[in-house]
Amino acid sequence: MNISWSRLCCNFCFSSSSSSSTMFRSAVARCNQLFLSSSGCRSFSNLPVIDVAALVDPSASKQGVLAVAQALHTACKDVGFFYVENHGVPQHVMDGVLQQARKWFALPADVKSSLLLSPASHYRGYQPLGLNVTRHEAGFTPDWHEALDLFREEDPAAVKAAGRPQSAIHGPNLWPDQVPGFSSALRAYINACLLLGNNLLRGIAMGLGLPEG
Repeated sequence: MNISWSRLCCNFCFSSSSSSSTMFRSAVARCNQLFLSSSGCRSFSNLPVIDVAALVDPSASKQGVLAVAQALHTACKDVGFFYVENHGVPQHVMDGVLQQARKWFALPADVKSSLLLSPASHYRGYQPLGLNVTRHEAGFTPDWHEALDLFREEDPAAVKAAGRPQSAIHGPNLWPDQVPGFSSALRAYINACLLLGNNLLRGIAMGLGLPEG
């Protein structure tokens, strides 16, 4: 298939540290420069699988880190998506959150709906079947999936006091405490993914020719 490189989208969760925010803004600016100078198409037949062990290993050689950065850059530029392996998220953390999630989603609908996503919940919480929709040329089709939406928790008062732009999604999460251990499993998984996301962002920035750090 032929894919036009129209935008570099990174679907990762990032921490709120100033260094990460600065690096992200620099990466976005560099992506925009590359986009404006690119008008060609790339062809691919499968999604690349990238071994990112060097990015998550503090003792890895500079050469190894740069090789991963180049692989990430090529994947983002030519394909737009990629898989990663040797990512550093512990297997027991992944297994734990999946086991707890199966228990929670097997609960009766009325129990899950006690965490129903709404404007009052800052658009966080449970999405039952059909709440999400997919838009297409003929209209909208309900999505046949359930979800539990969690975001970085923000105190709206603190956001306002800091002079930052306010958003309807600022607020606390609705944690699924109906299943003991699920919230702690989620927090462990989220923290591991945040660390991985920051490492991937560092690699992508280096692939764009930006300084590491």
